[in-house]
Amino acid sequence: MSDDTVSRETKTATFSRKMLWKAHDGCTANYPSVRRSRKCGCFYCCQIFDASEVNEDECIDDEEGETAVCPRCGIDSVLADADGYPMTKEFLQAMHDVWF
Repeated sequence: MSDDTVSRETKTATFSRKMLWKAHDGCTANYPSVRRSRKCGCFYCCQIFDASEVNEDECIDDEEGETAVCPRCGIDSVLADADGYPMTKEFLQAMHDVWF
């Protein structure tokens, strides 16, 4: 396996490190993307949920914008399908393996 890929031995999916780093940008100031989405996923708890479950009142508001927090675990590691990220357990687990 090259340094450019990350894979889990128990999974068949492989994602490039570049893709995983780029996707991490999607978890900051992402509430507008969440509102355009049908599904979201959290790469901390690796849960997939309807975007409508994300509560704007619980978002983290800072100078970059509103950042969604996971309705299941409360961590700001939410990605939105409107940004083109795959909403699969394999992708979320690969993100978790890199970032946590």
